Amino acid sequence: MWESFVFVHLDPDPPPLAAQLGALVEQVAPLGFAALQFCERREYTLACNWKVFVDNYLDGGYHIPYLHKGLDSILNYANYTITNGARFCLQSSPIESAGGEAMTASVRQGQALYYWLYPNFMLNWYEGYLDTNLVVPLAIDKMKVIFEFYFSDVGPSAAERNKKSMDVSERIQDEDHSICVSVQRGLKSRAYGAGRLSVRREAGENLFHKLLHKDLSSGLDRK
Repeated sequence: MWESFVFVHLDPDPPPLAAQLGALVEQVAPLGFAALQFCERREYTLACNWKVFVDNYLDGGYHIPYLHKGLDSILNYANYTITNGARFCLQSSPIESAGGEAMTASVRQGQALYYWLYPNFMLNWYEGYLDTNLVVPLAIDKMKVIFEFYFSDVGPSAAERNKKSMDVSERIQDEDHSICVSVQRGLKSRAYGAGRLSVRREAGENLFHKLLHKDLSSGLDRK
């Protein structure tokens, strides 16, 4: 268990959770995840491979200016940073709400911290707010992502603002949905060819690919 999240490992002799989390434990501790209160769960099914969804999440904000106009209006993309740990990636940006799209700006403030923990867990933190994304493979071209929303206040007086915040997240998810399905179609094309990753923007994606390759290779070695 970590920060009120329960992790399950099916191996009878699993490695310590702290070893898997590494420096993430120390980084997250000041954010006060455990003090936030659960509000709601929403689930979405996408017609794409689960790795497509993770790649999209880890692309260093490439797609934000083109796909997420509301989010782009408050993020300082010039100061968008990507930092890798051993098994996690943090994408971060200051938030500049002044002049931003009204609905998004009203529920996002402070610093945006987007944590991905290998292989399929994301934590999206803003001041007083957290949503988690758990990516669940369903088929080679189908997956589900489970969103859970946490707030510093879940009382009646905060209900309207919390709903607006969750609706902003849902709008962003809908935008991601379309691009992930489009990428999945492209992967099936005979004209598709893998490209190179950006050193500056796709360090998280590179980490994901390396860790996944290592795990898949070790599975083959055991056969």
